[in-house]
Amino acid sequence: MRSAIALAVVAPFALAIPSHATAEETEIEGQTREVGLTVGHAYGCLAEDDERRETMRLASKAIYTMILQDLGSNIAYAYATSAGYGAAQPRDDAKCKELAERWEAVKDNFELSDFVAGGE
Repeated sequence: MRSAIALAVVAPFALAIPSHATAEETEIEGQTREVGLTVGHAYGCLAEDDERRETMRLASKAIYTMILQDLGSNIAYAYATSAGYGAAQPRDDAKCKELAERWEAVKDNFELSDFVAGGE
């Protein structure tokens, strides 16, 4: 009974919230997910004892912070989950060189080249 009353009270407010993203928001989220996957996959290419892993982790955190500040928590969440997913995937040595190049492009886009020397 209580849940039915709570639902009746909350439902009008839930309906008032726009439930669809604009095309631009969807595109930004997709691009952010791609960046996250690239970062995660590139991180996964580094050996467990590679000293660059910590530097790359810190750079990834800096990217997350920038996205959070500029685009909000939903897009930052999309980045973080994509990076985590990419890092958890099995390592594909054949793609690691390409991923290192893509990581360099991400660093340039986020102006992290001076901040981060790792991932090369």
